[in-house]
Amino acid sequence: MKKAGFILTTVLLMFFAGCGGEDDGGGGGGGGRTTYSVSFGTNGGSSVPARSVQQGESVYEPSPAPTMEGYTFAGWYFDNISFVNKVTFPYTPTASITLYAKWTPTGDFYTVTFISNGSNYVYVPYGSGIGSDMPPNPTPTEGYNFTGWNTDQFATTANFYSNTPVMSDMTVYAIYAIRTYTATFYSNDGSAVPPVGVNHGDMLQKPADPKRGNYSFDGWYSDSDLTIPVTFPVAVTSSTAFFAKWTPAVPITSISLNLSELSLKTGETEPLIATVLPANATSRNLTWDSSNPDVADVDENGKVEAYAPGTAVIYVSAVEENVSQALCVVTV
Repeated sequence: MKKAGFILTTVLLMFFAGCGGEDDGGGGGGGGRTTYSVSFGTNGGSSVPARSVQQGESVYEPSPAPTMEGYTFAGWYFDNISFVNKVTFPYTPTASITLYAKWTPTGDFYTVTFISNGSNYVYVPYGSGIGSDMPPNPTPTEGYNFTGWNTDQFATTANFYSNTPVMSDMTVYAIYAIRTYTATFYSNDGSAVPPVGVNHGDMLQKPADPKRGNYSFDGWYSDSDLTIPVTFPVAVTSSTAFFAKWTPAVPITSISLNLSELSLKTGETEPLIATVLPANATSRNLTWDSSNPDVADVDENGKVEAYAPGTAVIYVSAVEENVSQALCVVTV
């Protein structure tokens, strides 16, 4: 029994010793540090391999520096394009990162600065055009179109293009033009209403009403189904269409006057009163006329005025209807 106990104790000691040996081989109990990658964007220069550093360690400036024909290396920067924040080495990263190479052209090169929503810089050889280095068109604000680049920030058209020779350092500005929209009026068998050009955000005024025989104009609508009426003036933010709505007219069937004969002295006046039927006639526009205005004339409201001795016949008729006239014989 003593011998068996000794063997069991020995086996247990060997087992625990084996387990302790595997922990010691795991790098101090498994507590490793984070590894960061530092990449180098050379912007057309010779390549520089990325570096891997553990958390808390620093990376040193790559040596030799990258090279690019026609340019001098001007350092590493955190920000590309604008190159404002230069990297100071040794540099200790706190996350994986890419650093960017800045280049200064050698020889007769000039800087073209593009001003839009931000700034872009392009180096151009003396006398050359920018070509494919032209920046992308900027995004205009709502209601405007980008029309090109100009050396005058207050210009309305472009004067700088990808093939414009660059003879000195220069600044060009993005030029924008307000959008113009077309308001189209569909009169739906009525008289034509011409389209109107409207700048973005401007107020569109109501045009003159169209005309249509035997119909009454009931306004403009924004949909062809004539369910959404439009109240003018209306702000315009896109090209749009308007549709005329019509209601069949109730025509005038007869006209009568309160007097069929009238005697006046020179200088006297007398109103005539016209009655139209039916009472719900859509249009009640009347026209008045005299057969002898030198003797007696009538105004647009039916008021008769005597001017000289004689006889005149006053007529009244409907403007849009083909009905019999009513008349009154005036003796002065």
